[in-house]
Amino acid sequence: MPLWLLAMSAMTPSTESQNLCGRTYATMTQLGQELRVGKDVANFPERDRVVTFYDRKTMTLWWLTKRRGQVSVATCKRKIATDSGYIDGRVEADCNGDRTGLCAAQAQRMAAAKF
Repeated sequence: MPLWLLAMSAMTPSTESQNLCGRTYATMTQLGQELRVGKDVANFPERDRVVTFYDRKTMTLWWLTKRRGQVSVATCKRKIATDSGYIDGRVEADCNGDRTGLCAAQAQRMAAAKF
């Protein structure tokens, strides 16, 4: 599935629990808080409104974009164990109703990220 299509599929906000890269959360704010305090999660300084987290236990890279102090877009990508090492998993996104194209752009950039 093309990344822009994956990002577009997550554009409708929901009041139900969401799941990205194996992590369940009710709101984007909750997701950000849980990542921030996770004992196996490394936090990196915010840059260009994007906060980066790396969950060492699940080998997952997270990018959360903030607008007006709130998380507006979340993307993640996991490493998947194989018999011959690790491969990159697909990018997952919660676009939170984004209609600006930011979510699709962030998902495309994350697809190229090496970690």
